[in-house]
Amino acid sequence: MVGLNDEACLDMIRQFSSRLESAAPKNPKQQITIAYERATGHAIEAPALASLMNLYDLALQKYNTDKNGNDVCEMAGVHLSKEEMTTTAALVVVINAIMNLDEVITKN
Repeated sequence: MVGLNDEACLDMIRQFSSRLESAAPKNPKQQITIAYERATGHAIEAPALASLMNLYDLALQKYNTDKNGNDVCEMAGVHLSKEEMTTTAALVVVINAIMNLDEVITKN
């Protein structure tokens, strides 16, 4: 888990989020579904999708209320509009969570 939280892994996750945003623009549910399927090799079940969507919503709420923008910039890692940065940052949080799942790490 430590490796997935370092700067190199965070940069890979940011790049992955950019690809997901291109594949399913403005559709976080589809982006999360694709991310999960690519990371685990199998379809996401409804309870897991609901949990990850909840995480996305919580992260988005946090980043939307980030007054100085430092947290958003740190997670998004790019210079975009405020809306794009907050959605990218929230997606990065979810992808990081997916990459830390046991089924991704152990490939069971």
